[in-house]
Amino acid sequence: MLLKADKIKKNYTRKGNSGDELDVLKETSFEVDEGSFTAIVGRSGGGKSTFMSILSGLLKPDSGKVFYKDLDIYSLNDVKLSKLRNEDFGIVPQDHLILKSLTVVENILIAREMYGGENGEDEAEELLTKVGLLGYGDYKAEELSGGEQRRLAIARALINHPKIIFADEPSGDLDDRNTKIIMELFKELASKGTAVIIVTHDRDVLEYADSVYRMDYGVLTKQE
Repeated sequence: MLLKADKIKKNYTRKGNSGDELDVLKETSFEVDEGSFTAIVGRSGGGKSTFMSILSGLLKPDSGKVFYKDLDIYSLNDVKLSKLRNEDFGIVPQDHLILKSLTVVENILIAREMYGGENGEDEAEELLTKVGLLGYGDYKAEELSGGEQRRLAIARALINHPKIIFADEPSGDLDDRNTKIIMELFKELASKGTAVIIVTHDRDVLEYADSVYRMDYGVLTKQE
């Protein structure tokens, strides 16, 4: 077991006079192993992104625990949790979070240099080749299209050789050709031991996954 969620749950209180609580994620347990490729599908607003944020250390659950190996990640202080995410997790957010004033390579290297890692320009260029952005290293990120920024975010998530990849809609903004490039890259990484977890609305990418789960109204169900 590489990552385990043990009875995690998340509620939100509605704004306004009612103050009603909304169960975004009902009590859920889940685990993945090294080298697994897991896809999570479901309607928008069903809790998928909340679930992914909790698994990846970005959002603390109201109850339950998340274990990375034998470590309860939410027992860490903010500095140690941030370092864990940087070094062991590769996170591809749905909204890119690209620094548009920096070059493509600079965006990738931020993740490497944040905690004093060695220069990784050669690795950054290699990753750009793998995601189909060879020759774009010196471009300003703001010059890229939405799909190119998506692939840049994926390259940045991979620069520190993560043990787990968390990707929220990684094929969003991508055409069929580039979706195939990214999914085959994820599949290759999984074959080498990296766990891959994706949230997706794209049914075509499910053929790459070893297991598929559906999230509806905060309830996670494994699909057969």
